Amino acid sequence: MSMSPSSGLIPPSVLEQLREFGALSLDARTKGVPLNDTRFGWEPFFSLVLRAWQADPARAVAELHAAAGDDPYAKFGGYLVFAEFDPSSKEPLFLDLCDAGLDLMYERGLSSGHLTGYEAQRWIETHGDLRTSFDRI
Repeated sequence: MSMSPSSGLIPPSVLEQLREFGALSLDARTKGVPLNDTRFGWEPFFSLVLRAWQADPARAVAELHAAAGDDPYAKFGGYLVFAEFDPSSKEPLFLDLCDAGLDLMYERGLSSGHLTGYEAQRWIETHGDLRTSFDRI
């Protein structure tokens, strides 16, 4: 069954919110507080991506990646959405989203204490030790 780009696995309502989700998530992480926005709760947001991820994880991440384009906040949002279900994925498009999110956090001056275990591991794989490369110590 062939689907047109407009009838993807992930609803446009989710894809259109990736930038805002990424920006708000980064702000919350910077402040050390949970993201408290009902638009990004389980039912209106994550459950829609779960269905896509269960149907075809590679296609779901491809749709997130394509929707994010070159926007670092949208890439961070796409990374966080997919990471909710498979944070240790080695899918190349997921890793690209993850790396963009890590770069964004680095550029914003966050410390390695703001990273999840999977994020810290990915940074170490791509940049070396956290202390000297991420924390700049």
